[in-house]
Amino acid sequence: MAHCELRMIELSQLEIVGYADVLRAGTIPRRVAPIFRYIEDKTLIDARARGVFPPFRLIDEFVLNGTVAPMSDLEAGISAHRATRLGAPIPACPSSLLWIDENLIPHYGPHKEVNADLQAQARERYKLAKTKFLLGQYDAARSLARWACAADPRLWLALALQAAMRQLESKPAEVELLEDYASEYVDASDFHSWIELLIREYQLGIGTSAIYESVLGGSPTQDLSIDLEYTAYIQNIESLLTHRQSRNNSDFKKGDWSEWTKSKSNNRMLTKNYLLDPINPSESLFSNKQKPSLAVNE
Repeated sequence: MAHCELRMIELSQLEIVGYADVLRAGTIPRRVAPIFRYIEDKTLIDARARGVFPPFRLIDEFVLNGTVAPMSDLEAGISAHRATRLGAPIPACPSSLLWIDENLIPHYGPHKEVNADLQAQARERYKLAKTKFLLGQYDAARSLARWACAADPRLWLALALQAAMRQLESKPAEVELLEDYASEYVDASDFHSWIELLIREYQLGIGTSAIYESVLGGSPTQDLSIDLEYTAYIQNIESLLTHRQSRNNSDFKKGDWSEWTKSKSNNRMLTKNYLLDPINPSESLFSNKQKPSLAVNE
């Protein structure tokens, strides 16, 4: 950059004119570092107008240690594929966050509200990703899960979902990489236990129409996906994990639920009673009257 100086600058003097990244349509959402311009210089040509460039720190209503340089440096950054100019300036606000969605539309607002909104969207994308996964639509499931992880990096359930797909594809190196990403938020044994639960839930849905026809001679159009009781258990676990994640913002305690998965009797999928036990295919669940409690102790 042509000229640099370090200072504390009030955001009220600035507007956002770009960001320090180059994205393409269809990518995952991205929190980006804004590039500012002094409001009083907006009528000047770029060579004379002053901009504030990252790296810097945004604290309340101040930019700390921002690099002040001519706005012509923004054009240089664009040419070098390091920066993007916004279609229209956005007034800078205290304690706010800039992020870009998959359609390259910028969003800017109070960081607490923005993060809460992204986390809510991440949970919805995860739920949809899981639905796609259970239908065998891996590409769609992976795309949705990546979106969820980008919107809320602490949502490790979305990482586990990606790992389950990679494990089914016999790609252990990628499973290990995803486990490493998740290690900041969850114990490795719990992460693997959840992968196994996802895989069993997926396998339960494979070929159920054929089983229905062969065992009962009925219509394959009837709902044979997952027993409502088992679904309730899974939803109970997911809700508990999400609740503890948002409440503690820390690793979940090992043993909260993973011990359930280690019990052979509990590990049987609670399927329709005419299906075979997926853990022991030779055993029929037809006469199985005892089902484990769905209660999860806090």
